[in-house]
Amino acid sequence: AMIVSAFYFSTNLSANLNKIIQSLILLSKGSTNVQLEMPSDRYLQNLTNAVLEFKHVLLNLEEEKFALDQHAIVATTDIKGTITYANDKFSAVSGYSIEELVGQNHRIVNSQHHSNEFWKEMYRTIAQGNVWHGEICNKAKAGHLYWLETTIVPFMEDTKKPISYIAIRTDISARKQAEIELKKSTAIAETANQAKSEFLSSMSHELRTPLNSIIGFSQLMMNDPQEPLSTSQQESMNYIISGGKHLLSLVDQVLELSAIEEGV
Repeated sequence: AMIVSAFYFSTNLSANLNKIIQSLILLSKGSTNVQLEMPSDRYLQNLTNAVLEFKHVLLNLEEEKFALDQHAIVATTDIKGTITYANDKFSAVSGYSIEELVGQNHRIVNSQHHSNEFWKEMYRTIAQGNVWHGEICNKAKAGHLYWLETTIVPFMEDTKKPISYIAIRTDISARKQAEIELKKSTAIAETANQAKSEFLSSMSHELRTPLNSIIGFSQLMMNDPQEPLSTSQQESMNYIISGGKHLLSLVDQVLELSAIEEGV
């Protein structure tokens, strides 16, 4: 009886241990399709609890990865920049299929927009184990450009050297297009403002000079003792002088308003 009991216990222990090992193999491959019953042996219970905890961690990671994939463009590369993983959003924004992206260098989407120094600075940062943030202009398979707000995080090994990188990106093409349109509008507004300033400056010269002449000569004619004006002529001259001064005042007000708008 003791031999049979020992054989049964040994067989049961071996079977349960084999299930635990197979479950660990599945989990190590990323599969969470693991079902384990709690054995009676305390040692195996501890192993089973550890495996189930490992499964729980993997499930949480899968949920977090799913949430990240829904929001961001995600890719992982080796230290040479070869793409080892690309999510659906990366495929959608670039126009390349995931099969076309994986195994290729990130140069596949290089737009030639950035200088060599830009890329050297980025690689220096992540090669030293630091996180890099910046905006990158890429080129889609169809030929159009798109902009990405990018964060690149290095994964480090025990020797403190990166073994791979993960890039998390957000498409900011619409924002960059709006910035371009704003710059165009600003340039047009500045050109228009310059034209207005030149016009007002010209108006100041072209109007002030003849107005001052009209007012001055009118005053001389009114005060000429050798050829005095009649009463009706003096009234006319007063209208001319008054109108000229009023028009000159309007010119001054326009120029003052322009100076206020320009912050002078």
